[in-house]
Amino acid sequence: MPHTTPPSMEITCMNHATEELNFLKTGSVDLVVSAQAAHWFDYAKLWVQLAHVLRKDVSVAFWGYSQFQIAGYPGLT
Repeated sequence: MPHTTPPSMEITCMNHATEELNFLKTGSVDLVVSAQAAHWFDYAKLWVQLAHVLRKDVSVAFWGYSQFQIAGYPGLT
């Protein structure tokens, strides 16, 4: 029997510049994940874009190199 995923559980993966998320609807994103790319982000633009597209009480997961730090946000490392 084929497995069907309820619409509330669907996952869509996208590869796009994080600083240009205007194509997404306001409050339409539950999770943002980045691996080995977060050191390239323009955080001044990124936080504005994420505030626009993320729903309330969701997760953002960035990981990278062992010495990775986000300038201005030492608690996130």
